Amino acid sequence: MSNSRLPYSAQTQPHERLTERLEIHRRVDWRQSIRDYSQRAFESIDARVQKEPKPIILDSGCGTAWSCLYFARQYPDYWVVGIDRSEKRLSKAPDLPDNVFLIRAELADAWRLMVQAHWRVHSHYVLYPNPYPKARQLQQRWHGHPAWPHLLAVCPHLVMRTNARVYALEWVQALHHFRCGDVVHRELDLAEVSKSPMSAFETKYCASGHPIFEVSTTSAVSNL
Repeated sequence: MSNSRLPYSAQTQPHERLTERLEIHRRVDWRQSIRDYSQRAFESIDARVQKEPKPIILDSGCGTAWSCLYFARQYPDYWVVGIDRSEKRLSKAPDLPDNVFLIRAELADAWRLMVQAHWRVHSHYVLYPNPYPKARQLQQRWHGHPAWPHLLAVCPHLVMRTNARVYALEWVQALHHFRCGDVVHRELDLAEVSKSPMSAFETKYCASGHPIFEVSTTSAVSNL
């Protein structure tokens, strides 16, 4: 496996305008229309999830869904729902057990639909999101995006992993700004992660010696 590069950015500390962006998202109700393909994809599994209630493990930005396979093995009695907007990435998923659903949808749409449908999400994982490392890309990072309150509203238990230090620091700041409690920020032990990687990204980053940061909370909240 070839080595991967760490995302480069001239930004070395949390963005100076992050608090400003977060306050806008806290006060302004974001009402962008749900995309048709996201709506159809969500409806295709919502009836099944509602008919057979089980706790849900949500894997946002699941890519090729190797992380979904990991979660399915860890939680065989739960539904595992993986979401990604790339049909190409989802087409590379491994064979998955019957408790896994894959959805091709925009995450910002899917989060709102789940909240509206009152899904029983037990744990929400956002593994290695695009850090959009350039300072001018702040609004494209999830904590700088208008969908941030909806992300938080999905469920209290939220876990994000990244190999970008500044992204992790900004995530911590964003959680505190929305008064989430029990926020834990730590750098993981690569030797331990490599024994049981959650995703293909983790395998690649461990092999390349990248730092892996985890930010979690068990009491995510939102003003929705």
